[in-house]
Amino acid sequence: MVFKNILVLLTIVVSAIYLISNTFISTASTRILLSNGVQFSIGIISFYWLWQVYQQKTTRLKTFWLLLSLGVFFSTFGTAIWFYLTLINQEINTPLLSNFIWVLSYVCYLSALIYKIRTNVVDFSNKSYFFNTVIYMIASISISYHYLLSPLIALKYSTTLSITYTTIFLVIDLALLF
Repeated sequence: MVFKNILVLLTIVVSAIYLISNTFISTASTRILLSNGVQFSIGIISFYWLWQVYQQKTTRLKTFWLLLSLGVFFSTFGTAIWFYLTLINQEINTPLLSNFIWVLSYVCYLSALIYKIRTNVVDFSNKSYFFNTVIYMIASISISYHYLLSPLIALKYSTTLSITYTTIFLVIDLALLF
């Protein structure tokens, strides 16, 4: 119980540092480094909590909690790599390894969502529900493509790999949204 209270207190302190850094620090690189340090700390705390729930569950949702905790782990690990390389190289750049690990985290999140939906036995054969979902998906994909992906493709310095990662992130984000 004491350890949980310490984690809650640590979460509050880290959140306060994040708020203060975004409010009062004017140097962009310092703000980004501090914000990502906070993100890394919150990722570790979240992973711990999700892993504890996974270990305590004996029901059919144990896989759901495992996938969520793996998603948070990959997200935190990708942030740690980005944070380390930013400190070493002294430039704000997203390395390919971090992008790959972040995509793995998104895949874990999407897998957890699909697993949760399948265990709840949602009836997707309901035609009106399916039709409304498809309409919403088409509208969201169109807006996302027009405002997010199309400008990226038009940039001369964007690479095929950056476009691929951005597309993967958009598709998984939209899938999680639906």
